[in-house]
Amino acid sequence: MADDVTKRPAPDHQESMRQSTFISGALGLLATSAGCAAIRGLDEYTVADPPPASNPAGAVTPEGPAPAAKAPAPKTGCRTQSDCAVVPARDGSPLETTPVANVCVKATGRCEPLVTADCPRVFGDSTDERAVVIGTLLSETSASALERAAFLAAQEIDTSAGGLPGDGPGSAPRPLVVVGCNAGADVLRATRHLADELRVPAILGPTSGEQVVDVTQQISAKAGTLLMTPTSPASAISNLADGDLTWRATPSDTQRAKLVIEQIKDLETVLRATRALTTVKLGIVHPTDALGSSAHDAISGKLILNGRFIGDAANAANVSVDPYEPGNTTAQAAVATKYAVTFKPDIVFVTAAEQVAAMMVPLEQALTAARAVNRPYYVLTDAARTQELLDAVASSSLPADIRRRIRGVGVKPDTSSTPVLDAFRAAFTARYGAPPAEAFAAGAALSYDAMYAVAYALAAMPGAPPSGTTVAHGLRTLAVGSPAVVGAKGVGPVMHDLASGKSVALRGTFGLLQWDTSGDIMGGTVEVWCLGTSAGAPVFGSSGVTMDVQTQVVGGAFVQCQ
Repeated sequence: MADDVTKRPAPDHQESMRQSTFISGALGLLATSAGCAAIRGLDEYTVADPPPASNPAGAVTPEGPAPAAKAPAPKTGCRTQSDCAVVPARDGSPLETTPVANVCVKATGRCEPLVTADCPRVFGDSTDERAVVIGTLLSETSASALERAAFLAAQEIDTSAGGLPGDGPGSAPRPLVVVGCNAGADVLRATRHLADELRVPAILGPTSGEQVVDVTQQISAKAGTLLMTPTSPASAISNLADGDLTWRATPSDTQRAKLVIEQIKDLETVLRATRALTTVKLGIVHPTDALGSSAHDAISGKLILNGRFIGDAANAANVSVDPYEPGNTTAQAAVATKYAVTFKPDIVFVTAAEQVAAMMVPLEQALTAARAVNRPYYVLTDAARTQELLDAVASSSLPADIRRRIRGVGVKPDTSSTPVLDAFRAAFTARYGAPPAEAFAAGAALSYDAMYAVAYALAAMPGAPPSGTTVAHGLRTLAVGSPAVVGAKGVGPVMHDLASGKSVALRGTFGLLQWDTSGDIMGGTVEVWCLGTSAGAPVFGSSGVTMDVQTQVVGGAFVQCQ
């Protein structure tokens, strides 16, 4: 895979093909038609009903034999939005019962539907000829906390500043429109709609490292669309052949590795002291996808256990690396049996959310059945910091001490970003009636940051047509300059400064939004989290151990969450 993910510049012709997507929908038709997507304000954004299922010609239906299927009408040409006010029906007559918002994509001169079955959610006023469209791939099948956070950021930008700065002094702002797509069943098809058909300059998401790699290599880099994943730490993303078009808003596994290693080493010290061990055994369980391989690879050449690197022949009996195909619960159950019966690790490194139910729980149950005295400690990545983990720990089928044997490594807001994160949570709660669920809180905040970063990057390049390359260049201007923060307060002045050629040092909900040449976030803080209780239920908490991502300096001492 290394040969496939080496950085190289994108072809020069790609930038010229990336022009802004200026759109205008048939809102009058949408407002009067049931069963179609409404394109309104954030609190009213809705989901388009999927197209009705077709029946083969001659099939018996409640209405009688189904008619022969008609071929889709060819895409119509356009120069302005007025050319795309109504989508032609398949038989050539005006579509009167289920109109779909259509957009004029200036780069191709074609009318394209704004929403599809894969991309059914829309925010923003699409009636403005000069609106700029951004895409998201932040949900599996329906609106998620991450998508809602991105839509919230877009709404704040449009409300506070009218959108992005205009093309020059005195010109009207350009509204921001966001199309929310599902990254579940067919993420590549959804991406093609955004990148190839709508020609959006930027997409937020996906959150899966494997999907980020696939989307970049197959679609977005070739189309010249910038991709920013808010949450994936998969290290392979750093080395993709993406022409500087694939970025992230969270530290990579490589950047987090030192803290993971220190926690395993700390547990080795504790186990030697409390269990009088002369050697400590480690199990590493990981799916063979980009995320699981990244978590394993980040520590494999650096972790020393029992005085030797874990790959040393002297550690062959003490280290078990157990890869499996993603989603293979049988393989994970086999690992649980192996760990309970023969290998019996003292520490287990958990790298995927699915391992909680498929490996951790059966392992603990098998140890209970065997009346094992000593049980393993678990070190988890942020991927396993989920509601499913809290539910499993709360279950009566697991021993009472399980909570104290679990710790993980994940992102944490630095001191200066804590009030920014608090303001985001307040705004999210005010808009949606409740804060993001704890397991999705970090991802939602980082999605909010990503939307602001992309919008401000576009604002910093007012004379250039919106494109992936334009966004990439604009993101570089957010590293130094006047202090600025994400959020509704101050949007107008920041937009003005950027459009005037000034730079800003943009602070997000977790830290400064500054990137290196690979598109990796440069700074931030990671911490060791643990499980405490609140009102008798398990909750995530902080152990007090943190690491500065940029300097790799670790501080604090581990204190078990209560």
